[in-house]
Amino acid sequence: NNIFLLFQELHWINGFLPTLTTTSGRRAAPPRPAFPPLLSGQPFIIFWGIPDSSCSGRPDPGSFGMERDSRVAVFYEDTLGNYPYFVDIDTPINGGLPQHTRLETHLQKMKQDLEEALPAPRYLGLGVLRWGEWVPQWSRSREKHKDLLMFSQVDFEAAAQSVMMETLREVKKLRPKALWGFSPYPSCYNSDPTQTMLANYTGQCPPAEMALNDELSWLWKRSSALYPLLTLEKLQVSNFSTCIHCIDLSWLNLLHIFFVFLLQADLVSSVGESAAMGTAGVVVWERSEIKTERECQELAEFVRKVLGPYSINVTTAARLCSASLCQGRGRCVRQNPESSAYLHLPPPSRVAEKVRKYYLKVTGFQIWAQHHIFMAYKESSKRSTPDKLQIHIYSLVYKTVLSCETEVHLMIQELVQPSLDNLKKSFFV
Repeated sequence: NNIFLLFQELHWINGFLPTLTTTSGRRAAPPRPAFPPLLSGQPFIIFWGIPDSSCSGRPDPGSFGMERDSRVAVFYEDTLGNYPYFVDIDTPINGGLPQHTRLETHLQKMKQDLEEALPAPRYLGLGVLRWGEWVPQWSRSREKHKDLLMFSQVDFEAAAQSVMMETLREVKKLRPKALWGFSPYPSCYNSDPTQTMLANYTGQCPPAEMALNDELSWLWKRSSALYPLLTLEKLQVSNFSTCIHCIDLSWLNLLHIFFVFLLQADLVSSVGESAAMGTAGVVVWERSEIKTERECQELAEFVRKVLGPYSINVTTAARLCSASLCQGRGRCVRQNPESSAYLHLPPPSRVAEKVRKYYLKVTGFQIWAQHHIFMAYKESSKRSTPDKLQIHIYSLVYKTVLSCETEVHLMIQELVQPSLDNLKKSFFV
């Protein structure tokens, strides 16, 4: 089915993924402060990164509250500078290995490529360096490149680190507003079919790989974003919660998810799981351009019936929870990472019950507070508390009172999900 091929890859952005569990499974410290959202007032953002210019505006992700692909820049081995890699064992490109790279030439070419791809000096968005042909660690790379045996570990790792660090330094200098980082780092290297097909496969990160990730602290400190890679197959969707918090990371994480099918349950287990764990958003992404009429139709149908309505649901819930629990100065994160509590809009019947009970005497907004806690933004005390949340999904203005006694005006642009019509009538009075 072509529609599922269009959505083989999703990228997750986790803003300061909180330390919720330890490797022993015990509860850990409360969530650490998170960076403020990339876009003000949007604690959870869904970015649209699919090249669909041939579809003449179909689908229109903006009508479902998604951000267009102008916020997402992904650079591959052949699109930024002179990255060294091998097409095959006998065909090196740009020297093949970092030891053979002319760094000055690479940086000059990289500057030209960046100026062409992102001409705006104040570009505000994601900058993903998708370099995966070699790993800057000897033990991980030698399994992939047998020709490394003729070089020393010190020479290889020093050259690899130099190429990556200088590239980061240059892109951050040229486009300082962007969130730059390398993908697929860090990684658990546990998605090989020989592992995933085992009956006892859990998806957890092996301790040895976690230790190797810790050795890349030089990369984490210099990156403004971290973009780890995670592969999920259809039968492993239920393990997403286990996988997403098995790596203790700071900064910003981006996870690469593979799906054979994308159904409502898949979105809950991936997008919904990301929101519940306190992440900053999602990028729906595909490298290949959508070209045929059939692809456009199937893409539009998927967005209209599945992705769009769910996008509205989870982003709206994240904003309301942020306003009610955090006064807009943080995002909500699941108290127990093993639970099945999600940041979803409650069913209309439950909303009506809550509103009737608490509208005149508000003592607590319990819909999300029961299962989520407040993860503050860094330096949020220096900012004024927002009293308006602009949610670009409806066309009317409604008002409700939340537990923080802040009036939250929902600026609603367009009704796009029929089931929310009943929610609107019962929730906003």
